[in-house]
Amino acid sequence: FSVPLLLLAIDQLERRLWKTMIALLLVTLTAKEDLAIVIAPLGVWLCLTSWWQQRKHRREGAVTGNSDERRAMIIGAAMAVLASLYLFLAVKVLIPWFREGEVVHYARYFSRFGETPSEIVITMLTRPGLLLGEFLTLGTLLYALRVLVPLGGTPLLSPSRQLVGAPLFLLLCLNELAQETPAPVHHFHAPLLPIVFWAAAAGLPNVARCLKWIPWSLLARQPGVLTA
Repeated sequence: FSVPLLLLAIDQLERRLWKTMIALLLVTLTAKEDLAIVIAPLGVWLCLTSWWQQRKHRREGAVTGNSDERRAMIIGAAMAVLASLYLFLAVKVLIPWFREGEVVHYARYFSRFGETPSEIVITMLTRPGLLLGEFLTLGTLLYALRVLVPLGGTPLLSPSRQLVGAPLFLLLCLNELAQETPAPVHHFHAPLLPIVFWAAAAGLPNVARCLKWIPWSLLARQPGVLTA
């Protein structure tokens, strides 16, 4: 249920329909707490892009639009903070409470880094070599290709949007269960899909610009190339 809900919320974000967007995001979070891992970076993206637009308006001497961008910055910052807080409460308080104090089950998917969420986070922060060693693998490359190739690599043509999914992508690459062959097959991957398709849609207009860099005239001179 989270995939169409998050896509609708992103559509409302692009249209600057804040009330509808907030309502959809709240409903999206009821599907699973994992969605906060992409909603928080989405808020950061909104805050930073709005700040950049406001700065551009000031450079150009424009007055209109500054208040709208300021509002978007505040909403984006609130999204980032509140989504992060919700995720923390869900993982550290709510889920253990419903499981009679048992450590959240996510922890065992990252057993190479520790036994509790706190240990896992500390290990990732203090042992970057171990983190990079587990991330820079053939499995990570294959996972990225399985996500990007079906869309023709178009998400990469909107890098700022694609980066919204980077934290979840990193976690999925380190998740022992999520990376079982043939990944991606688990529900863990669902929150990443709306971000990938959003980036792909935004990247489509840039395809024509990329095609201009191809030396078509040189290719046309080669025998058998661009014929038929």
